[in-house]
Amino acid sequence: MLQKQVINELDYHRAQRITEMLYHMNLITFEEYEKITKQNRCTFSPILVELLPKPTKETKLTVSDNNVELRETI
Repeated sequence: MLQKQVINELDYHRAQRITEMLYHMNLITFEEYEKITKQNRCTFSPILVELLPKPTKETKLTVSDNNVELRETI
């Protein structure tokens, strides 16, 4: 993976983490969350994006210390 690709991956994950926090803090709607997620994927072109889970309304955000983690509810 080239340095530019690695930077794009990291930038995508940072932007997406912020988007997820905004959604789970009820500052944006799920529809806005989906639009921003789509824009993040277009802007940063992450290579590994196809391996990432697709967002759903049931996706939960777990915040512990400085770590933010998404978990699918089953």
